[in-house]
Amino acid sequence: MFQGKSKKTVAVAIILFVIGLMIFVSSLITFIQGGAYFIGKIYSSIFTYLIAGIFGRMGWGMHLGVVLVCIALYLLMQRNAFKLSESIANGDRFEHVERQELSVLSWFGTLILLAIPLVNLILLLVWAFGADNPRKNYSRATLLYGVLGIIITLIVFFATISMVGDSITF
Repeated sequence: MFQGKSKKTVAVAIILFVIGLMIFVSSLITFIQGGAYFIGKIYSSIFTYLIAGIFGRMGWGMHLGVVLVCIALYLLMQRNAFKLSESIANGDRFEHVERQELSVLSWFGTLILLAIPLVNLILLLVWAFGADNPRKNYSRATLLYGVLGIIITLIVFFATISMVGDSITF
């Protein structure tokens, strides 16, 4: 089923996937069900409840679930991670291409730049869809993570609105 993977790796990946999915789903359900109780009593509006949930009260369970699922998928789909170069078929001849690797200081600078609002979005878009660079896959994954976060936030927002009904104040 998973070529080149040991049975132990596949078993660990499946266990991580199931645990991560259970943590994520249970945190999401708890967050949605808590909306009917907490809005109006502790939080003044649905917006403050969403912010508190995503960044505090229930948010870490959701993040942990997503991280465990991603680790499981990485273990199952991981290619030869120790190969630093690859050959690309180019007609009848093979061309040897070296991958560029960034130093720790370069990655530190990258993370500092990505901590600046609006600059991070521009840089992620340039790195993800621009010319080949060592940050391309990281940028695409970060953008995908952000899009998934927005989608999940909207789902939770509309589910909470449908549960609470007319008692919402903005």
